[in-house]
Amino acid sequence: MSRPCTKEAQALLPQAVRLHQAGRLAEAVETYHRALAADPHCFEAYYNLGVALFQQDQIVLARRAFARAVELQPRDAEAMSNLAKCHKELGRLEEAEELYRRALALAPRPEIHSNLLLLLSYLPGLHQARLLAEHRAWARRFETPLAAHLAPYANPPDPERPLQVGLVSPDLRRHPVAFFLLPVLEALDQERYPITCYANSPVEDEVTAWLQALARRWRRTASLDDAQMAAQIRADGIDLLIDLAGHTAGNRLTVFARRPAPVQATWLGYELTTGLTAMDYLLSDTHSLPPGCEAFFTEEVVRLPGGHLCFRPPDYAPEVTPLPCLVLGGFTLGCFNNPAKINREVARLWARVLEAIPRARLVVGYKTLRHRREQEVMRRRLAEAGMDPTRLEVAGWEDHARALAAYQAVDLALDPFPHGGTTTTFEALWMGVPVLTLPGDSPVSRLSVAPLRELGLDELETTSPDQYVATAVALARAPQRLAAWRAELRQRMAASSLCRGEALARRLEEAWREMWRRWCAGQRR
Repeated sequence: MSRPCTKEAQALLPQAVRLHQAGRLAEAVETYHRALAADPHCFEAYYNLGVALFQQDQIVLARRAFARAVELQPRDAEAMSNLAKCHKELGRLEEAEELYRRALALAPRPEIHSNLLLLLSYLPGLHQARLLAEHRAWARRFETPLAAHLAPYANPPDPERPLQVGLVSPDLRRHPVAFFLLPVLEALDQERYPITCYANSPVEDEVTAWLQALARRWRRTASLDDAQMAAQIRADGIDLLIDLAGHTAGNRLTVFARRPAPVQATWLGYELTTGLTAMDYLLSDTHSLPPGCEAFFTEEVVRLPGGHLCFRPPDYAPEVTPLPCLVLGGFTLGCFNNPAKINREVARLWARVLEAIPRARLVVGYKTLRHRREQEVMRRRLAEAGMDPTRLEVAGWEDHARALAAYQAVDLALDPFPHGGTTTTFEALWMGVPVLTLPGDSPVSRLSVAPLRELGLDELETTSPDQYVATAVALARAPQRLAAWRAELRQRMAASSLCRGEALARRLEEAWREMWRRWCAGQRR
């Protein structure tokens, strides 16, 4: 246990925290540094500094702050968990796993365990049976003790009546989940399926306002504990409760563990099992979850025909430009996924691709890579995998519009593995850029499969590293084919099921109705 901070540091900390809470991050960081100048051993200053730096996407500096905090208080689980998160974001996945497990041993809290489960989906070579076992371990620890407290329901078991549907998410704001949800909410028949949103984040923005206008009821639940939130859901008479987060940050799976609704399902935010016995269904599609994978889910898998996601293209997306290699020469590969997905195996395979395509270059971009230190870490990781640094560009952007515009310089996008892209794949295709993917058995490795198949780009779905390289080489030698795809992909996508919210809304309503009928039939036995 570290000693208390000095009076000088303690006098500065409240001011720093106020600035931090007001979103004035740069001023907060400067004030935390002043506190540390007054007391270089102040745990609170290091911890809060790490949080503020992470929120600024300065992951390298955040890692240093959290590492120092852990040195000062080695048994503080929150500091250790945040240090693990920094390692994950920098691609140091094995170190992150070790730190998460240490943090969990210190404090067996559901959010730390969920962080570990999400990290495991990024690790190459992890079999689905292992992932299932890890998720079931979460349920044994946090769901099983609640089983004795489950109560009967007052919901009338009428199979054809209007259904009260609840959506639970921490991401009802400017977030990919919200943008996939918007076109569905706009098209749902809320006379038959009125929607109540349970927003589990204090952060609200203009996207929150759009969603609020579409929902019948809006509940702010970030300040509610599990028992209070479960009681609210029961009081609202929710028939079907849908999780949109899985084990991602801010989830409320511990509420689902209390079974506040007769029927519970997970959709959209997490492609793996939740591990919960209280989660009745998982909504996906045949492309993402091919037949035979049911054994790796505690939920019953429901496959929606035509896909389970609907893309809402940003209205600020720039126009599709001519194929860069025909205009500028050379050949440009690109990946704008989270750097945590670019593991050693991915980097080595991309090095092979570059070696096989003369004059090709690779652009790796992400919001955190706008900072020099994060760029240096990425360059070093790729160089260690055998990549020629002179053929590599690392870039980052403050705003989403610039990230989309960066596709104008990319001929072919590369999907990482075993955790592929979702939003990034849809965005690349919208910008006319085909995506080369290497799916495996895990659902998170198949995130790009559905949009590629819906657009008739099955040949971009490779089955081995060698085929991945060979396909990239073949496409680099066929620029006219890439140019033809580029000219028509946006139009094809707009006309496909990938962008038709009304069609997905009808498929969801049919699935929800069948789930409800099955519950009602069970009540009559």
